[in-house]
Amino acid sequence: MNLMIFKNSDQRMEEALARLEETDLNITGTSGKICRLFLTIINSVMDDAYDVLTNNFAQVFLSAATGEGLDAIGTMMQLDRMVDEDDEDYRYRIAQSRLTAASANMTSIRLAALSTVDVQDVIIKEFTYGAGSFSIYIISDTAITSQDVLDEVKYNVDRVKASGIKYDILTPTIKDISLNIVLSFSNTATENDKIVAIQDSRDRVINYINSLTAGDGLVIEDITDGIIDSNTIIKNAYISSLRIDDIITFVADHDIRWNQRFLASTRDEAITIQGA
Repeated sequence: MNLMIFKNSDQRMEEALARLEETDLNITGTSGKICRLFLTIINSVMDDAYDVLTNNFAQVFLSAATGEGLDAIGTMMQLDRMVDEDDEDYRYRIAQSRLTAASANMTSIRLAALSTVDVQDVIIKEFTYGAGSFSIYIISDTAITSQDVLDEVKYNVDRVKASGIKYDILTPTIKDISLNIVLSFSNTATENDKIVAIQDSRDRVINYINSLTAGDGLVIEDITDGIIDSNTIIKNAYISSLRIDDIITFVADHDIRWNQRFLASTRDEAITIQGA
């Protein structure tokens, strides 16, 4: 990295005179010629300084910095160059560290929440209460997230969040699903085969609904096709009724908001399957 050598007026005059003596230009002549001669000498002195300034200015930018200039940026970022690390690799590490620094808070918060036992996924919404705030929506392995899990998430997040940040920990709004499904069986199916198929189909439907995460829509064909494909004796599956939050609705696909989640209702007879 080139350094700017500061010189006083006497030193600059000496350098100019030395260059004047070295020049092949004749100092005699018209005033214009003499003026141009001195401008040439002055510009030659300024060229050196300009080259140093241009180089040092470029070294300020990560994309252009090399050698000691890149080392200086790394030191500022508290990221020293590794042994035998070339400029390209070092520049990449610095760039990544800058990216990490810019998103460190949200990334750390997400990882802290995900590190909690029984947490499957998290959705973070920033600025829910204005600048310096966010909300965390917890998706757990179980249908209903326990308070113990939420308390553990809060404990983990508190360890990494920045001071003064306002946040809350939430779970998606649950939308209960109730279904009545009618199955058609092959003529060769025995009564015992039908009982087993009905129970297995019910389990599959509940597992499918409960596997939907926040924002996932309900797809009717996924339910019926899953039932039919589960057992060769099932020839058709027909959903005769559908309730969402105990309200009768059309038997069709249904979308929900990003902070809502479908779950199979736990009420008795909420998911009923019967033979035709």
